[in-house]
Amino acid sequence: MTRYAVWRGRDGRIDPEDRARFDVAVQTSDTIAARIGEVEAARDVAGDHAEEAGAQADIATDAVVITLAQADAAEISAGLADQRAGAAQTSATTALGFRNETAAMASAAATGARFFETIALGRAAVADGATFGVRLVGPDGVIRPNIYRRDSATTQTLVVTLPNSTEVDSAKLRTEETRAELQKVAGVDNTSFAGENPFELTDSEGNRFLVVDPDFSLSMFGGAKLDVRAQTWPFAFTDMEGNVFAGYRDGRWYFDGQTGDQGGSWLDALDARNRDRSQEITEQIRYGVQLPVTDSSVIVMLGQSLARGQETWPSLSKDPVPGAVMIGGNADSTSISGTYTHVGAYELNPLVANTRSGGSNLTGAQEAALAPGATNFGEIPVIGMVNGLKRWLNRKALRANDGRQLIALSVAVSGRTVEQLSKTPPEGTGDHYGFFTDGVDKALGLAPDAVVPVVGFAQGEYNYVSTHGGDTTRAGYLARLAAYFTDVAADILTAVPNQTEPPLIVSYQTGAAYTRDVDANGQPGLAIGMAQLDLALAGGNVVLACPAYPFTDKGGHLDSNGSRWMGHYMAKAAREIWEGRNFQPVRPLQVTVEGSEVYIHYHVPVAPLVFDTPYVSNSGPVDYPTKGFRVTSADGLSASTIQAVTIERPTIIKITLAAPPPAGALLWYAPQASMQGNGCVRDSDPALASDLYEYVPERGMYPAANIPRLIGKPYPLHNWSIAFCIPVTYSEFL
Repeated sequence: MTRYAVWRGRDGRIDPEDRARFDVAVQTSDTIAARIGEVEAARDVAGDHAEEAGAQADIATDAVVITLAQADAAEISAGLADQRAGAAQTSATTALGFRNETAAMASAAATGARFFETIALGRAAVADGATFGVRLVGPDGVIRPNIYRRDSATTQTLVVTLPNSTEVDSAKLRTEETRAELQKVAGVDNTSFAGENPFELTDSEGNRFLVVDPDFSLSMFGGAKLDVRAQTWPFAFTDMEGNVFAGYRDGRWYFDGQTGDQGGSWLDALDARNRDRSQEITEQIRYGVQLPVTDSSVIVMLGQSLARGQETWPSLSKDPVPGAVMIGGNADSTSISGTYTHVGAYELNPLVANTRSGGSNLTGAQEAALAPGATNFGEIPVIGMVNGLKRWLNRKALRANDGRQLIALSVAVSGRTVEQLSKTPPEGTGDHYGFFTDGVDKALGLAPDAVVPVVGFAQGEYNYVSTHGGDTTRAGYLARLAAYFTDVAADILTAVPNQTEPPLIVSYQTGAAYTRDVDANGQPGLAIGMAQLDLALAGGNVVLACPAYPFTDKGGHLDSNGSRWMGHYMAKAAREIWEGRNFQPVRPLQVTVEGSEVYIHYHVPVAPLVFDTPYVSNSGPVDYPTKGFRVTSADGLSASTIQAVTIERPTIIKITLAAPPPAGALLWYAPQASMQGNGCVRDSDPALASDLYEYVPERGMYPAANIPRLIGKPYPLHNWSIAFCIPVTYSEFL
């Protein structure tokens, strides 16, 4: 017999008299449930031989009546189950679902077999295996209508006995008595909606044990709560603190520590979903960009000081890669406006790095004599990008040189906003855009068949700071950057005869020491970095290769190793596109909140996620206690206390807060506040650069660059998480 918990007061006691009434009610419910089973069995047998139907109206009527009585009893059971027992709730709901179906089953049982006065008459009228009915009056003396199956000419098997009309009346009476008893025992009174809640279950003293409030949340004794609006769950059971212990989301049921459909952790299911999305992202081929289909290609670098390689001395790349070339004796120009002015003769030469002063390249001794903080350009990032691409092409062809030449061309200008670099700059800025187009023309003059398949881009520092006059807002910078890239692509298509598609633009994300948390209007949100991500996610010909913060630097500007390292990241992203894959860095796909726990679901190119240490101001690796994360109020002014940050699954990070985040909370990674634009999250991509980390103190390299774990080893090309600021309700999943 099924047992149901009943509360009769705060101490949980139940009066003996009420217990007796309740036991009678439960026994009656069990009897009715058994009758439902008999009707279902009759349905199954009768359905096999429906063509023999010769229904008796009085039997059908009796069956329907008893079925409706059974359904009424099921309603009572369902109401009681709603009061206290989650397990009984499921059974009761199922019973209610059978209300109309069981009525149909009873009719089928009554009409599926022909009825006769005696067993002998019925047996003689049907074939072996067929069914027949015998009425409750007749020579055989049956007291209930019976249905038999013929086994042979002389034998039969009783299949089911149907209730007679007296029993139906008795069942209806017991049903009404049961309803009254249950109302009395449980204290149910939902005939009116008096009070503040539209539905309540109480005892006779008014103690509430189940309440549906005006917002349609269901609360139970002890604090448990069913809330269809619980955070990011469309349907969930929670405790008083909002912790979800069962719920439905993303097409699956989840229970505490286990998924209802997979038998594993609910986080495992979400991790699998995240991995599926990452695979979808990677498999989205980037069509519509120029490939290196001719014998020569120009690889361009645009931007400001980090793109130009300011402070990247001493120079490192002294051994040329077959097929990698530059104009004159330096990949950089001595001019920045209107005309591209090369160093040395106007000819293509093997690509090497040289630190220069004015129009002259420096010797190693002259590099060593430079004062700390000198702004000379040496290991400019376009060199690492071109060498990374050219070694890869040669290796793909299994040749020392695959026969193509890649021309490195740096046309970046230090200390400029995107407005100042644009085709229509503010008055008095200088013609930096014309400097870029003239550089491309100079390269085409030496390689007329060339195309421009890749443009590197590193800029945004001056737009982060309002005093430089540029747009500091996310929407404003995004619009100006998109217009700039559109002009660059259009003018390359016009100027380059063999160009049939726009170039692939490979950008980095501005960050580290140049990060600013708010724009000129005081709006929080890492505006420049987020705009760069927005443009990359919009598709087209722009990809975001990496953030700026992981690399070795001199307090803002990258040092020579950091600059070459970043160039290899840009080469890796371009290779992915050339290979027919898509590329996106590690970035969030969704944020969910469960009480005081914040879960970040990531796109991870190569799982699992890993905590690592970025290099900050050439002081060696730095491990941030919160791994680069902050959770703040919507205005960014009040920060929540972070107690722990853990990697829960290969694509999921959990932040444990001291208290649930406030409404409208923001999740930050690598902000200026506390992190100086840095973070500790990367993936497990095993890719390595073809260049090694070098320490050359004899040519002026700072002592801080002496990092034993890097010296003499290839630059690792793990994919680091981009910086971001998003609401804790962010999701790219429907």
